Amino acid sequence: IDQLDNLLNPRSGYTFNIDYQTSSDTEKNPFDYLNVQAEYFKTFNHNHTLRFFSLYKESNDRTPLDLVSTYGGYNWTVGYDEFELSSNDLSLLGFEYQFHYKNSTTLRFIFNHLNKFNTVMFDGSEIDDPINYGFGIKIKSILGPINFTWGRGYDTIMNKSSKRINIFYFNFGVEL
Repeated sequence: IDQLDNLLNPRSGYTFNIDYQTSSDTEKNPFDYLNVQAEYFKTFNHNHTLRFFSLYKESNDRTPLDLVSTYGGYNWTVGYDEFELSSNDLSLLGFEYQFHYKNSTTLRFIFNHLNKFNTVMFDGSEIDDPINYGFGIKIKSILGPINFTWGRGYDTIMNKSSKRINIFYFNFGVEL
C-alpha cells in the first residue's frame, strides 16, 4: 500500500503525457488533435513539495467532442467546473505548494493561469490574465485518498464583467 501511495501522491520526479490523434486523409472530415500534460514535483525539507504543471491542447474544428473535453477540477483547473474548459485550443500553467502534515495529511495551495482558451465568444471585454487559486486538504486512507478543495474562479471564462465564484471539490478514491 505504501508503494501505491507513492505512485498516487508523488513527491519528486515528473510525468509527461502526450496524446496525438489524426484521422486518415481519405475521410470527409479529417481532424488533428494534440494534448500534452506535464507535471514536475520537487520536495525539500521532507515536508514541503512544489508541483509545477501545464496543460496544452490544440485541435481543429472537426475534432470529435469527446476529445475536446477537458477534465478540470481540483488537480489541474481549480476554479472551474469539470467540463467548463472544453475547447479546441487550451493552454494552462499552474503551481501547487503542498505541506505534508504528519504521514497521512497534506495541505495544498493551488494556483493556475489560463493562457489560451478559444471556443467561447463574449460580448464584453476579455480578462487579460485570468488567475484562479484554491486551498485543499488531501488525506491518505486505506481505501484511497480523500480530497477536499475550495477554489476561486470566474463565473464565465475569460469574461471581464463576470463575477468571482467559489467552487468546492470533493473526491474519494483514485482517478483511473
